[in-house]
Amino acid sequence: ILQGNYDYGFTMELAAKDMGIVMEIAKENNIPLEMGGMADQLLRRGIAKYGDKFWSTGIVKLLEDDTGIDLRAEGYESGDRWHEYERDLKLNI
Repeated sequence: ILQGNYDYGFTMELAAKDMGIVMEIAKENNIPLEMGGMADQLLRRGIAKYGDKFWSTGIVKLLEDDTGIDLRAEGYESGDRWHEYERDLKLNI
């Protein structure tokens, strides 16, 4: 994120699936997860805005877009594997 990309190798779709499993287990065991519900809502917002194949760390982009502030730090090199991932999706690799 500090590099200017959101490449983590784990999509919002997968994060949402995992969060759903966590929320289901918590509900079955009467475990309150207030923050889990907030995380679930953020993932749903992220998927609605950026698509389910966007990296899960793209949730930070919601904060950036909401505030108009880019979360960058000098000294971090910018890598961009997202374009490689898009290419691989198109090639069905």
